[in-house]
Amino acid sequence: MLPGDRIPGIPKHRANVVVDYSPTERIRVGRIGGHAQSNIYRFGDEANLTAPLGGYAVADLNASYTPRDGGVMLFAVLNNAFDKRYYTYGSFGPVGDVPWPNVPGGVTDPRTADPGTPITLYGGVRVTF
Repeated sequence: MLPGDRIPGIPKHRANVVVDYSPTERIRVGRIGGHAQSNIYRFGDEANLTAPLGGYAVADLNASYTPRDGGVMLFAVLNNAFDKRYYTYGSFGPVGDVPWPNVPGGVTDPRTADPGTPITLYGGVRVTF
């Protein structure tokens, strides 16, 4: 590494934003927010010689409803609301040491990247005693 090179896997900029909003005591539209980060270099590229993985911004939403005082809450969570395709980790892998029988011509690019979470929706009921 030389002075000015960035450490692999660490973005230069990162931000998290969260907004909670409750229009009534029973309804909460909370955690409207998301996270963003600038590009990162792959692990193993301490000299920053290859193209970095791109930066990204992801929006998350959740809401809840409490039908009566305490006890039960209905909730829904939507992660990556706009189905942004992004990568969270990258490195380099072997290309000649591993057979790739299903890839015509084999694999020649040693760069790897792990995709971020796709759009995900789930909900449920929370019960407290």
